[in-house]
Amino acid sequence: MRVDRAETELGDMLDLLDGLDTALLGDTIDSGPLFQAHFAPASPSSLTLDDFPHLREEASLLKSILAGAMSQGVRGVNILIYGETGAGKTEFAKTLAASLGAELLEISHENEDSDLEETHGRFRRYLLAQKMLARKSDCVILFDEVEDVFPNSVLPLFGRASNSGRYKAWTNAVLESNPRPAFWLCNEVSQIDPAFLRRFSYTLQVRTPVRSVRRRMLVTRLGDLPVSREWIDKTAANQDLTPAMIEQACTLASLTGEKEPTTLEHLMEWVLERSREVMGRKAALQLPRPGSVTRYSLKVLNPSQDLAALTESLKRRPMGRLCFYGPPGSGKTAFAHYLAEQLDKPLLKKTASDLLSCWVGGTEKHFAKMFREAKEEDAVLLLDEADSFLQDRRSALHSWEVTQVNELLVQMEAIEGLFICSTNLMDRLDQAVLRRFDLKIQFGYLKPEQAWTLWRQTLDEPERRDDDSARAVALRQRLQRLTTLTPGDFATVLRQARVLDRSYDGEQLLAALEAECRAKERGAQPVAGFHASFADCPDRRLSA
Repeated sequence: MRVDRAETELGDMLDLLDGLDTALLGDTIDSGPLFQAHFAPASPSSLTLDDFPHLREEASLLKSILAGAMSQGVRGVNILIYGETGAGKTEFAKTLAASLGAELLEISHENEDSDLEETHGRFRRYLLAQKMLARKSDCVILFDEVEDVFPNSVLPLFGRASNSGRYKAWTNAVLESNPRPAFWLCNEVSQIDPAFLRRFSYTLQVRTPVRSVRRRMLVTRLGDLPVSREWIDKTAANQDLTPAMIEQACTLASLTGEKEPTTLEHLMEWVLERSREVMGRKAALQLPRPGSVTRYSLKVLNPSQDLAALTESLKRRPMGRLCFYGPPGSGKTAFAHYLAEQLDKPLLKKTASDLLSCWVGGTEKHFAKMFREAKEEDAVLLLDEADSFLQDRRSALHSWEVTQVNELLVQMEAIEGLFICSTNLMDRLDQAVLRRFDLKIQFGYLKPEQAWTLWRQTLDEPERRDDDSARAVALRQRLQRLTTLTPGDFATVLRQARVLDRSYDGEQLLAALEAECRAKERGAQPVAGFHASFADCPDRRLSA
């Protein structure tokens, strides 16, 4: 019962928890049905702890803590579980309670009129549950979505502020005196007062499962749905694929009754993309690219380091910080993919769109998460276009640009796996960053003999037999004059041929390569535009 001092009539001042008067005046005296509007047994989970191998150590510890608390009647045992939406927090709590043989009772979210319960109302339901279940030794309470009871205040111009510091003494007493162990679940903890966080017995952040777990979840949820093993492997490679997304996609796919594998895979990709889009992630699944239009070979790369020897060394000890630099298309990213394949490790590739945040401090958090994901996945970490983040701090215009570089420096120092940065703009990187790379490998333009090898591989077989003819000699001489060719240029020309649905003979292939080189030369020249003419104008006001 709550006393509302703003009211003047006694009947209005004494506020009983919604529905409790009806329950108390009913015929039943069983506490289960009596209070089911306020707390009730949680729905069972179809999972077991084996479905959470990434939380195996935490699960073992929490089982011991909860078993001891229940058997000894210890008060004040509260487990805070937090993490992004759909990561599996609720299912993990349910499976943990089931593994202990304990009944899990969940605090209701709604009142008797099906309205979302106010902050104090949910707290009062929780207190009622603790009071009525105090002598029930084999139960645990589940308090989900506790953002409701630790709300944020929204301040104009200043964003969100913690509002959970009110009624500190009372809230502290709630967290220290509960007779039944409780799970407190939320998506984030930033709005919870540190004084409250300190009083939780154990805090656990549930992150998105690692690749092997995601694959296992897909296989389990798909059941008899006829999808290919290759599709499962590709889909599981997405680092932000949550258990909730997997469950939703598999459920909807089974409802359609579709049996044709390709159609079914396309349908599930569509569902997953929509889920990712509404969650603010990239809409498109990061499925591996189709096979390259050119055959990959170390022989057609022009690096400053022996890549074959480097690969063999990393096979024995896959650790290091490498910087790949050079012109676009010279094979930097392709070699990172090749290296991951040779080491039999997944490649975790991150770009600016994956990491940049509009919030101050958000990009730094994404950096920390990126390195954590690489460690959990045991993956080769590739930061593509690294100059977007690692620019010289001396030229920084904003303080957050400096903190981003500082955060990356700290994470680079601590990494124990293989970290690769690729950039086309080596001269823009911060000097302290450069010093931290174990190897800086330059990827250059193709040598004449490498360009000729790729040119021959690209042509049809009849064209290759004509190497000694005068026409072939003339083409080879023209090819040698293209000093800015890269393997990427050959891939671009082949994609052009596919778009145009045609095949190039030797003359046409060379002409297309020459056009690519001319385009690069034009792109490297400064553009004389408005700013140049404006600077030379004697009367700038008239020009403007």
